[in-house]
Amino acid sequence: MYRITATLDGTDTVIHGRLDPNAQIGSGKLTENVNTIPKFCFSIFPNNPGYSMIESMKTLVESYDRKNEETLFKGRVYSVSDIMDADGMVYKTVTCEGELAYLCDTIQQSRKFDGQPCQLSEIVPGILSTHNSKVDSARKIYPGNISGVFTGGYANGYISTFNMITDVCDLAGCEFRLRTDNGNRYLDIAPTFGEHSDTEIALSRNLRSLQKTVEAKDIVTRFYPVGAVNPSSTVGERLRLAGSEPYIENTTLKNLYGIVEASKIYDDIAPTDWSSGGAIGEAQSRLYAAGLKDYNQMIGLLTSFTVNALDLSLINGDYDDLRMYNTYRVITRLQGIDDEVRVTGRVLSLDDPQNPQLTFGVKPQTLTSMIAGR
Repeated sequence: MYRITATLDGTDTVIHGRLDPNAQIGSGKLTENVNTIPKFCFSIFPNNPGYSMIESMKTLVESYDRKNEETLFKGRVYSVSDIMDADGMVYKTVTCEGELAYLCDTIQQSRKFDGQPCQLSEIVPGILSTHNSKVDSARKIYPGNISGVFTGGYANGYISTFNMITDVCDLAGCEFRLRTDNGNRYLDIAPTFGEHSDTEIALSRNLRSLQKTVEAKDIVTRFYPVGAVNPSSTVGERLRLAGSEPYIENTTLKNLYGIVEASKIYDDIAPTDWSSGGAIGEAQSRLYAAGLKDYNQMIGLLTSFTVNALDLSLINGDYDDLRMYNTYRVITRLQGIDDEVRVTGRVLSLDDPQNPQLTFGVKPQTLTSMIAGR
């Protein structure tokens, strides 16, 4: 089903998936997660024709899915361990990192983005241009289809290109992934990727096991929105809400979880005249409205699912294959679960491709939805 090729100094050698019985790897496992670098691990033995070709940071590895006629993984060898076990067996364990790792090879100088709003389509090409100016053609990555925006600005420097891309995408709430077209690598960025599938994952059909995890993220019961600095203040006092209790509080959540405080600065909210009570009151009203909106949208709980499922597409064409980013309906009546959730992580064993381990979610629950659901 899979053909795996190792390339060193321009020479390609098939190390898995051909008629030669020696051209087989062991324990091949591909791990993928949203906004992370894919990882591919395997073992290779001395009789494999590519055994001597495996060198850290030099050997390229590609895994090709013959069924779907697509490249499943492409990257470079990151680490190699030469092993002789207690039974005298000699082999190498190999860890590879996907081509996104090329963005870890370069450092970005100090950058500051303070446009309102900051468009990723305007920011990311410059970051990638700096990266491309420092590396050879084999590691260049070009801007692809890019969308997304953030406000509030960003300033950082002397970090890797990968970390800077991650930072601005996190601010915009976006995902990124690498795409190859006509031999060139393109970085696509969007709020979400993937499609909705009609294939259901359900008990007694294709669901083998399921673990549901609920994580408390930012449960906040008392929220302090604060505005711009008063220019006449010697201690940097900021605009705050009117009254003796300058915060937004949810009594229902406080009774459940106690006092848990958080704050946010709104530098763009200031009175037109700091000496006018009316202007200050108007600014406080705007500050309250902005704070309440953000507070109601805060994520209180995150729910994720770890699923072992049968990929029935390998034996029945009526089923879709289980892909990263796609959304599936997961049903298990015994646990009261019936949710539409996205695949945000996948562990695929090349020895057992019909049994992938999938991470679904994360499904956020806002503070307001937590209250409504009680």
